[in-house]
Amino acid sequence: MKIFCDIDSTINNHWVRIQRNTTIGKNGSVDLSDRAFAREEMMQDEPLAGSKDAIKRLKEEHEIHFLTARGAIKDGFNITKDWLNYHDFEYDSLVLVERTMQKVEFMSSHRGSLLIDDLSRMQHIGASYIHLYGDVIKELEKNNINFILFKGSWGDVLDKIHGVKK
Repeated sequence: MKIFCDIDSTINNHWVRIQRNTTIGKNGSVDLSDRAFAREEMMQDEPLAGSKDAIKRLKEEHEIHFLTARGAIKDGFNITKDWLNYHDFEYDSLVLVERTMQKVEFMSSHRGSLLIDDLSRMQHIGASYIHLYGDVIKELEKNNINFILFKGSWGDVLDKIHGVKK
């Protein structure tokens, strides 16, 4: 089976970087600095607990492809590839799209594959896994695309994959 896995909030702890580069004004305004997407900032992201081991285990039986909405980031492909390689993630390919909704279109052309994604947003104003891309989830379901909603535990993901048909 081909597994497509998200990066941010799924295998790395990017919300620390996002929050470090966010300013909340006295009037409640939220400003996310472009610096959050600079190479030197992104390369500081740490892998989430269990992510490297889980990907390694999955790679023993499946193709692993990373699918991330980093396409609008300047040099996003090379920064992401360098980060994955620096942290010794094993994978078959890296695919970047510009927006999360484009993952649905991409996955529609890869029937029978599985997407692992947190589908969370707004880490600059709160914790991950709380605010979800509900519209993307509805489209994945409507298009019968296999996905696992990552909620912070790679053990849970591995348990769920044993129930997914190859």
